[in-house]
Amino acid sequence: MIRQWLVVAVLGFVLGVPPGVLSQEGEPGNFGGQIARAMGAVKDSSRTFRPGDALDLNVLQESSISGVFRVGASGTINHPLLGKIAVGGLSEEEVSIQIERLLESDYIRDANVMVALAERRESSVFVYGAVRSPRGVDFDAEEGITLGRAVGLVGGPSDNADTSKIELQRLIGSELKTENYSLTAGREVELQDGDVVIVNSKPERVAESIRRSTETAATVAQVTTGRVIVSGQVKREGIVEVPLAEGLEILEVIAMSGGFTRLARPAKVRVRRKMPDGNHRTFDVDVDAMRKGGEVSGFRVMVGDTIFVPESIF
Repeated sequence: MIRQWLVVAVLGFVLGVPPGVLSQEGEPGNFGGQIARAMGAVKDSSRTFRPGDALDLNVLQESSISGVFRVGASGTINHPLLGKIAVGGLSEEEVSIQIERLLESDYIRDANVMVALAERRESSVFVYGAVRSPRGVDFDAEEGITLGRAVGLVGGPSDNADTSKIELQRLIGSELKTENYSLTAGREVELQDGDVVIVNSKPERVAESIRRSTETAATVAQVTTGRVIVSGQVKREGIVEVPLAEGLEILEVIAMSGGFTRLARPAKVRVRRKMPDGNHRTFDVDVDAMRKGGEVSGFRVMVGDTIFVPESIF
């Protein structure tokens, strides 16, 4: 008993926890539980799981149901025995307790589960259009990132940028929504993981550029391609160049993006396009059916399109 008291006292000193937390009268047989509660009192609350993270799950003496699992976009992992488990926003300890309860309810009498963060996925946004170095930008989700900072990190607006006309595309549920913002309005806009920012060009500058190209066609190369943006469950998110006039088959664009990831849902690919009347239209494209059916002419991607490949629901 004296030895146990000494261990508790030393542990309390190291953890900075008052002795009463580690030593409760009437609970002589719960020494391990008292230590666990003390450890919980000083746990790092920032180590919560979010989509894209890798979770290391170890079930003692059960290697067949242990392993590393990736947290999906919906904040869940797919466990071979328990199915989908919601872990988004939970700490390592909270996930451990949840899985222990699930296992003990149907499979294991006294489960012993340890969960740790194996890999932290940084959040990212994509900034394209009239900027000096269009690309994806990683950021710490705890710190966040604003629209102005994201544009600054890609070199800032180009000479022909219209900073009063910036499109922000965001996936909300299953819908791809677009909002228009201005860098000159003085209002800071907080971005979210997966946002796509498109800085538009000034129409008069575009027309002027085209005229200059026409007048100096002998010395200036003719522009024959334009950009589309591909994001979501492809191996290489980013920009793909397609022919200006005829576009490119969507299967070719996906192939140029490295193909689908294993989490992709090819049957529900979304293509967002700005129509001649200025309105946007979203197309749902079943690329899976095209692949299986061997279609050559399925859906053509045009310059300016935004392609989003969602995650599979299974």
